[in-house]
Amino acid sequence: MSGRLSGKTAVVIGAAQGIGAAVVERFIEEGAFVTVGDINERLGHTFVDRFGASAAQFKRADVSSEEDVKQLVTFAGKYNGRLDILVQNAGIYPLGDIGSLPKARWDEVFAVTLREPFLLPKPVCR
Repeated sequence: MSGRLSGKTAVVIGAAQGIGAAVVERFIEEGAFVTVGDINERLGHTFVDRFGASAAQFKRADVSSEEDVKQLVTFAGKYNGRLDILVQNAGIYPLGDIGSLPKARWDEVFAVTLREPFLLPKPVCR
């Protein structure tokens, strides 16, 4: 790889599997240090362990929680005092008939998929 991200610090949310995991892998290949943010601790730690502490770290974060988002950004910024790249990849998708979807589940979908992209940049931009 080209090393285009050497010395950069990144946070990838929803990063323990799928598209988020692929983004993390590529960022590491390009030289970035990546904080993997995900709600699934087992998957997150297993994924980060593949790369080692010099390339990645894991922080459990429920992105529907404004406090968790603040803690994630603070945690990530401690690596080199700044945050260069922020990728919001978290999302949940209810299966089945939306007409029978409980309101509580819709509120959860809204919090993770729509409200979180609004909340995440706020502590980064301060």
